[in-house]
Amino acid sequence: MRRGALRCRGDYGLTRFDGQLEIASVHRLEMDSGGLHLYGTMTMDGARYQAPQLVHRGHLTTAAGAVLDAAVTFQRSSTTRLEGDLRLDGPTIVEDGATFGGSGSLIINPGASLAAAGTVGVDLSNLGLLCRGTSAGVLEIDGLFY
Repeated sequence: MRRGALRCRGDYGLTRFDGQLEIASVHRLEMDSGGLHLYGTMTMDGARYQAPQLVHRGHLTTAAGAVLDAAVTFQRSSTTRLEGDLRLDGPTIVEDGATFGGSGSLIINPGASLAAAGTVGVDLSNLGLLCRGTSAGVLEIDGLFY
């Protein structure tokens, strides 16, 4: 399939995912309820994840530009490798200890927000709202901020 989406419909909560998920260019993973609690690996190559939530505790890699259209939490044990840009289209939390690396940028799209603590280890582009965590603390950007 060159274009298309996998749509998960139904009334379910956050689904624990321990496997390996690859979403190729111009494809989408859409969930109308819940979302993924990612313990495994997700690779996005120009793809879109669209769901109410994504709780990221595993490994996420982007190749070409990718979009997370969800309320996203990058938990402290998560690793994210950006070899292409990752656009955030919803409210996002980065916990202290979440790891980011690679040559791509993390982009907060208009209307989206990022609340982060600790270090974001990639370039960060803010077109939305950037907050320093959920309490007093330090946010360090180990890359360009624009």
